[in-house]
Amino acid sequence: MEKIPVIYWSGTGNTKLMAEAVAEGIGTAADLKSVSDITPEQAAEYSALALGCSAMGAEVLEEDEMEPFVAEVEGFASGKTIGLFGSFGWGDGQWMRDW
Repeated sequence: MEKIPVIYWSGTGNTKLMAEAVAEGIGTAADLKSVSDITPEQAAEYSALALGCSAMGAEVLEEDEMEPFVAEVEGFASGKTIGLFGSFGWGDGQWMRDW
C-alpha cells in the first residue's frame, strides 16, 4: 500500500493536532510529516497528499515554509489527489477556500 504523507505547518500545535487526526483517519497508509521534514521533490513521488496549515495574519499561508512548499507542489499537483486542512480563529475561512 502506498503511503500518503500528511504534511503540515503548525505554529501553536493546533494544526499538528489536526494533522495527527487526519493521519489517524487515513490509518496505516499515513506518513505524518512537518513541512520542514519533507522536500517538494519527495512529495512529488506520492500520488496523494494531505496538506495542512493554520491561517496567518490576514488569512494567508505561513510564508517562510508552507507557502514556498505549496508553490512548488502546485507545479506537480495535476493528476494527484490532494486534501487540504487548516485552522483559523478569525474571519470566515475564505483563505481555505482560496487555497
